[in-house]
Amino acid sequence: MKKSIMYLLLVVFLSLTFYLPAEAGDDKCSKQYLFAAGLYEKGNFELAIEQFQRFITECPQNETAADAQYWIGESYYNQEKYKEAIGEYTKVVGTFPKNKIASESQSRIGNCYYLLQDYKNSISAYQKVLDDYPSSEEAQSALYWLGWSYFKNSDFENAAKTYDRFLKNYPQSQLVVEAVFMLGESLFNLQKYAPAIDIYKKITGMPTPQEPYTLNSYYGLGWC
Repeated sequence: MKKSIMYLLLVVFLSLTFYLPAEAGDDKCSKQYLFAAGLYEKGNFELAIEQFQRFITECPQNETAADAQYWIGESYYNQEKYKEAIGEYTKVVGTFPKNKIASESQSRIGNCYYLLQDYKNSISAYQKVLDDYPSSEEAQSALYWLGWSYFKNSDFENAAKTYDRFLKNYPQSQLVVEAVFMLGESLFNLQKYAPAIDIYKKITGMPTPQEPYTLNSYYGLGWC
């Protein structure tokens, strides 16, 4: 009887020995993540980066590891360190391609290149959002900024096609007026004045002025 009791106690002891560290480890990871997130929320971006990096090193299999990597990118982004941010967002996409945060990271890569005025790479980055994450929430903004990237890169033909595609895909978007105007601007730069006039008239004919696009459309009509 004593032998059975001793055996039972040994089993319980070994179970606790293996179970408690894992639970303690999870608790430690949660606290580490929340501490890093708190630093980010307070705008202490450099310290947040250090703590998120520590979290990833110590808890690489944690379910919030992808989020931590993303917030490192955001910490650099908020400091306008766009090249560093690109590197961190790229890690998210490469390491966690199926995670919901991957599409947002890819879109952010496009934003960083755009802000760096590297429009060739912003075009590639935004196109990747559309190719790899066509149903994501970021697809709409990626298509819009793809149009801007083409326009800034003086590729007015593709800019016009992109804005036209945007208007067909997202007719209820809050960005519709801007997209219509930029379609007109793209056509104007292609010296396609007749269709550009039609586009500008759509804006000037709206019942409520859409500034600055209404005024700029009048200018566009004058130039055409």
